[in-house]
Amino acid sequence: MFKSTQIILALLLMWGFQALATTDEQTQSLEQMGKLNGIALGCRYFDQVKIIKKALVQALPKRRELGRVFESVTDQTYREFVASKAACPAPEAFAAELEAAIESLNQNFSPELQSPGK
Repeated sequence: MFKSTQIILALLLMWGFQALATTDEQTQSLEQMGKLNGIALGCRYFDQVKIIKKALVQALPKRRELGRVFESVTDQTYREFVASKAACPAPEAFAAELEAAIESLNQNFSPELQSPGK
């Protein structure tokens, strides 16, 4: 009985860790959203911040580690942006970049890619 319990527990843990894995493309698209969020905050593009948050809620599975990646990149980008005193991108250019990033996010986190069998 003890052996079978250990085997079942090991299989469940292995499945769980696989379910938490993200592809490089997923990580890159999430990091891009964090970078854009940091810039949007630094430029006070609050409407775009709302769009970013909505896109994340709609596209991402509810996993804490994904939120941590996004928040970490946002914080780092915001700090670097403010410290460098960089000029804000033109709103139209920023909106176009954001639209492309959301499209990438949606493609990389499509429901088909989130199922445990994939």
